[in-house]
Amino acid sequence: MFGVLTAKGSFQGEAQSGNFSMFYAILLEHSSLYLDIDTGDSIQEWIDRHLSSINKNGFWGDSKDITYLQFQNGYHQYEMFDYFNVNNNLHDIAAQNVMKLSDKNGFFAPYPGGGGCFDYDAVFIISTSGDKIIKESRCQLKKTMSSILSAQNNDGGFSESQFIRPRSLNNAHLMIRHIVNSDNALSRLECFKYGLTLFRSKHNHINTHWSNNTREWGESNLWDSWFRMLTIARINSMTSEECKNNWGFINYPGIGHF
Repeated sequence: MFGVLTAKGSFQGEAQSGNFSMFYAILLEHSSLYLDIDTGDSIQEWIDRHLSSINKNGFWGDSKDITYLQFQNGYHQYEMFDYFNVNNNLHDIAAQNVMKLSDKNGFFAPYPGGGGCFDYDAVFIISTSGDKIIKESRCQLKKTMSSILSAQNNDGGFSESQFIRPRSLNNAHLMIRHIVNSDNALSRLECFKYGLTLFRSKHNHINTHWSNNTREWGESNLWDSWFRMLTIARINSMTSEECKNNWGFINYPGIGHF
């Protein structure tokens, strides 16, 4: 039954495999809740297979050092772990590793200015860890929230990053400093590759597979605005239980569930 996840590389941390694995689990849970199909054994197997293939960093794939790709990909399994109330002994280690990748502004992307998905994924992993880690991370995540709010555009929306375009000496300096200050050799190499790639003219705009229209790096858009608001909501809800009631979290498995 799980040959499709093996083929996709979900247990080896292949790029985009975490997203695929999360949706597989969502379909199993949806079938159980709304289609009257008994998927309990399959859900348990999904959990067991992921727990048995987790690496020492708390994620999937190469275990040498934590990378941005590793936590962004692995976030999706953590989303379902949280929904299913899975006891993962490496969750705190995963959160600590993610915290190491935070830059001086509290962002978690491999380039300056953060990124809608990167920052949300990191905050989710940290905010669902143990009480000790959550307490230790509060100041760091408040910085994340402050930096996100300071990057809000005049139209009220949020963008991917304010520091990729236009090409300038200042933005180039920010990229170089971001590379140098990254936590380990693998993450520095990852930042370096992003820096070279994003410097190319083909990345003057952001292209996505769900729209024929490109967008500016600093342009407000629904995708990044949604993820930025989810990130703020997560951090805000960490401060007190009452704050959670101020947000419209969904009661359904997947992104946005609380």
